Amino acid sequence: MDNRFEQIEAYIKNTYGEPKTVYLDLYAKKVRLLVFSSCFDEYIKTQIPYIISSNIEKYDATIYLWKETDQNAPQIINEYNSETNTYYYGVANTDYEEFIKQGHFLVQIFYKILKTPTTSLVHGAVVGLNNEGILFCARGQRGKSTLTVLSMFKGMEYVSDDYLYLESKEGILTASPIYSI
Repeated sequence: MDNRFEQIEAYIKNTYGEPKTVYLDLYAKKVRLLVFSSCFDEYIKTQIPYIISSNIEKYDATIYLWKETDQNAPQIINEYNSETNTYYYGVANTDYEEFIKQGHFLVQIFYKILKTPTTSLVHGAVVGLNNEGILFCARGQRGKSTLTVLSMFKGMEYVSDDYLYLESKEGILTASPIYSI
């Protein structure tokens, strides 16, 4: 392993102690999330409840997540070890408003993990009826959530709102929730 990543892991473990381990089922990929700061517990519980799993025996990627306390460190530390498929994500400011400015935390990492020729993480919303769906894609603040809610008033079923996992298999496109507002 690259000495730089060994140093990052040693720094995190020596500074922040033992992590809480959370397993994420990202449909096509399984992820081990090592959480070194309890301030993330609420974000995990509210932003990614659909994908939390109690235990996964084999995982495809690991994410180290911590609140950076070193005053000299950058606001966001985002490193990737391609040899071990390990992501290191440290943030100095975990205030809710700051997270909103940065977008949903971990979305860039999830995108990298899920991107294949037949799968992707996308920003959008999906409603459905009788196993058929409508996908709303647009930049933020363009009305996707509003259309989702209005569609639900008309009898459509909620599938996902915000970030979702799309998979094309045998000519059929399916959508599954990752993040929700």
